[in-house]
Amino acid sequence: MENFVEIEEYDDLGYSPADIPLEMDKVNIIQRNISVWTLLKRIEGKEMQLEGYFQRKTGLWDNATKSRLIESIIAGLPISSFYFDGSKDESWLVVDGLQRISAIKEFVIDKTLTLTGLYFYPSTLNNKTFEELSRPYQRRIEEYSILAYIIQAGTPRNVKYKLFRNINISSLPFSNQEIRHAINPGRPANYIIDISQSKEFVRYITSKLPQNEVERMLDREIALRYIAFRMTYYTDYKPTISDFLDKAMTKIYIYPQNELDIFAKDLENTLEIINQIFGNTAFTPRMMGIDSSEMRFSIRLFERWTFAIANRLPSNYVKREEMLDKLFSNKERMKKQSQNLVAYEKDIFKSHNSESIKIGFSVIEQLIENILND
Repeated sequence: MENFVEIEEYDDLGYSPADIPLEMDKVNIIQRNISVWTLLKRIEGKEMQLEGYFQRKTGLWDNATKSRLIESIIAGLPISSFYFDGSKDESWLVVDGLQRISAIKEFVIDKTLTLTGLYFYPSTLNNKTFEELSRPYQRRIEEYSILAYIIQAGTPRNVKYKLFRNINISSLPFSNQEIRHAINPGRPANYIIDISQSKEFVRYITSKLPQNEVERMLDREIALRYIAFRMTYYTDYKPTISDFLDKAMTKIYIYPQNELDIFAKDLENTLEIINQIFGNTAFTPRMMGIDSSEMRFSIRLFERWTFAIANRLPSNYVKREEMLDKLFSNKERMKKQSQNLVAYEKDIFKSHNSESIKIGFSVIEQLIENILND
């Protein structure tokens, strides 16, 4: 299953976080001691995001683990610091500490947690709910002070992306796409969700992905990759792919809505076209004639092929039908020529450096061009 998708971060040219210029002089993070009572008031006032894009991450701990956290607080023992994005004071985002906050919420607010498996107070507090604790124990929880690091307004988005990735150290860190959705709520997040939930996308893309990766928003990242290359032509691509996608997600805020609508519709049509031609080999190594026992999904093949066709779809209905007739009547020729591109294997679906991007996209563009011009 590890080969099911390709995962890259600072790939191909030796890029590392240190190579990427950041506006570090604009970073504004404050350190503050906050009582549990204050955190709970924020939650009750809906001034802290515990749901939405990160909802899948709550509830990962079992009751014994949650109970021992509560026990540590009652005993006055130190617990790890918390990180929040406080850019919007009325709506903090939990960067690191979601499981701990969720456990406290379940015990104190929701009253759905009963203490179990305790180390220090097994005879006194085991099988107790918050309401069943004596007032001194309840007060210890409410007055317990946590150490919080809060990212302030004014911290640039590109810096915030890096901070989120470096700070988040939980057992299941946020994926890059989850971070993008959290930092770009509203129009960008909703637009990418709509694309990934279209019936064509679900049928031809999401259904080929492991469910655990879909839960981590891989399907939405794949949708964003298509949009990113429609908004910024591949010849203008600059590594890393992660930074490229970060910028694309934010760019959706200001991109003309009519063009975004066209991009989305083009993708739906393109997925139908590619699957009518290549069938179940679409976006797999077999699409290029590579003998593989695994029908794994290739993100890079998806990027290059969807761009090559979608970017050429005419807006005029008659012309579009003429293009489709040409492609479908040359179906076998397209499949054969696609397999002849195996010499470009690295550039087409194994690399994301600038040169490979240009070669990989251009050879498939040329293939389509040759079919349409003959």
